[in-house]
Amino acid sequence: MPGIDRFYAVTRSGSLYLVTSEKDKKGTPTVEKIAAKEGAESAVMTIGMRLRNGRLVGVMRMGILLYHPGAGASERRPETVNTRRNWGGSTSEIIGLFLNEEDARGCLCSENPTVLDRRWADKTREVLTAIGDSHPIFVICRSPKEYSFDEIP
Repeated sequence: MPGIDRFYAVTRSGSLYLVTSEKDKKGTPTVEKIAAKEGAESAVMTIGMRLRNGRLVGVMRMGILLYHPGAGASERRPETVNTRRNWGGSTSEIIGLFLNEEDARGCLCSENPTVLDRRWADKTREVLTAIGDSHPIFVICRSPKEYSFDEIP
C-alpha cells in the first residue's frame, strides 16, 4: 500500500484521533477518538467511539471526514463529493497531524492551540507528504482554500 497506514489528528474540539487504513466488517476505515484534553470531553463523541459511514478518509483543514466517493474519477476527492448523499462522520478542524502518538499527545496538552498551529506545521507537512497523492484510503483535500492545507504557516 502506498504511503502510510496510520496517523494521528488533534482537533479544535480538544480531541485526539487515531486514523488508520484498517477497515471494519463494513469496509469503513478507522477514525477513532482515543483521547480528549482535560475539560474538553464531549457527550456526542466519547473516547473509544469511531466515525461511521464511508469508504475513504478525507484529510481536510476542516477535519477528518469519512465519505463515499462519487461515480467519476474526479469525485474521489473529498471536496468534490455531494455532501448530502456521500459524506459520513467528521471531526472538528485540524490543529495538527502526526505520525506518532507521543507528538500528538504533546499537541493535545498544549496551551492555546489554533487551527493549523504553526508549532506543529512541520509534523503536519510530514504526514501530508507521507500520504501523498495516490493513497488508496487517505485522500488529501486540495481545494478550496478553506478546506485545504495550502496555508500551513
